Amino acid sequence: MVIILTGDVHHDIVNTFYDSVRNVNVTSFLSVCTDDASLKQLAAAGLPPCVRVTPLIAVKAWAYGSAVRYQIVREMVKLSYAVLSVDYDMVFFRDPFTRLQRDTDIETMTDAVTHDFARGTQRGADVFSEHHGMWSQPTQFRVMQLNCGCTFFRPTNATLDFLTRFVEALAVSVVWDQALFTELLLQPAYQARGPAGVTLRVMDVEWWANSHVFMNLLNTWFEHVPVVVHANYHKAHVKAWFLMQVYKRYNEPSHPVVSRQTQFARRLLRALGDGA
Repeated sequence: MVIILTGDVHHDIVNTFYDSVRNVNVTSFLSVCTDDASLKQLAAAGLPPCVRVTPLIAVKAWAYGSAVRYQIVREMVKLSYAVLSVDYDMVFFRDPFTRLQRDTDIETMTDAVTHDFARGTQRGADVFSEHHGMWSQPTQFRVMQLNCGCTFFRPTNATLDFLTRFVEALAVSVVWDQALFTELLLQPAYQARGPAGVTLRVMDVEWWANSHVFMNLLNTWFEHVPVVVHANYHKAHVKAWFLMQVYKRYNEPSHPVVSRQTQFARRLLRALGDGA
């Protein structure tokens, strides 16, 4: 497991993350800091040792963290290591390595909010405001967004080739890493663009849950314990509170279900002095 820490690290979020990793007995992990400030913060907090690295190729400042992450992953895959690359704004409740399918080159989480969207089910919709006789049926469209914040890379030649393309694209593109990741994996070969060349599995949203799935589905499933909950739909200023509540939800039997987002939004507004 590789954890990438960049910029101003939030102590409460990092502490909750590492507590959850220890609780599921994951010991084979590497924490990587991309700047000196993060390294000092973690050392001062007494958290697991980290290494400080710099990009292997020149990258734009805004893409620094992502470029470092996937260059490291690429080098580890090149050495025949299987790598689970994760963000730290998530909490684990089961050993993730026992829940991987390992039948594709890449397994990754999704921002999908239902099983249908996670599997890429097509939905029919009439997207035209004016009907015309030439349209034989409603236009078909798909909503599909991968989340590279939690991704397992198997050490295959196809994975290595994909990571090389991804790292090179990150170095020159003005695109969010997650959007670029989704584009490179899901878009078909067209004109000068070749095929992705890798096999892909989307992780089951009931086990590898984003925060939308957790709040609207898993939060009231008392007998189901997911592998991980990722706070991908929450803004930075409420992530620490949300992750701590989720952590307590599964580790403290007496803790109630996590309040709806409207409830903690009101708490936040009160804390900021903007609400009653």
